[in-house]
Amino acid sequence: MMFLLRSIFWLAVVGAFVPRDFAGVTEHVPLPDFAAAPPSFSSVDDFCGQWPLVCLAGAEAGRLSMAAAETAAAQIETWLDERPARESAAASNSPAS
Repeated sequence: MMFLLRSIFWLAVVGAFVPRDFAGVTEHVPLPDFAAAPPSFSSVDDFCGQWPLVCLAGAEAGRLSMAAAETAAAQIETWLDERPARESAAASNSPAS
């Protein structure tokens, strides 16, 4: 049982980083020169005001991670919902000892 939990966990972690659409349009986002940036920002708005493309790329990465997590959660939920039916079917098919 512990093996299954560990497997599910690591598959979810890997699934979070796998691209969902390999045929999608890729967009080159130039990275800013962080050496020229001030040492700290008072808020995210200041950062996004200076580098809007970086904030857009971060938002897209967040949406992608959320979609992957939702898909993984739905698959785990389906597996858990089907598990009692599989166990009862396996129990009814096994010969009585």
